[in-house]
Amino acid sequence: MAQAAAAAAPFNLLEPGCPIQVEHDRRRRQFTVRLNGCHDKAVLLYEYVGKRIVDLQHTEVPDAYRGRGIAKHLAK
Repeated sequence: MAQAAAAAAPFNLLEPGCPIQVEHDRRRRQFTVRLNGCHDKAVLLYEYVGKRIVDLQHTEVPDAYRGRGIAKHLAK
């Protein structure tokens, strides 16, 4: 049980009591997470390579937020 709590903890470290909220922009083909209010954001860009195949092209997370599993959360 301690491992499950440890795995979930990074998502709440952005701001106390504020879980990650992923936004999807279909037109721009990207998922984003706003960090630190609206000043910073993490981004995942993707492309369709077939009817049912999506290629995750690129993730970008600001240095101050790296290592917290944000890109992994975007990819899910």
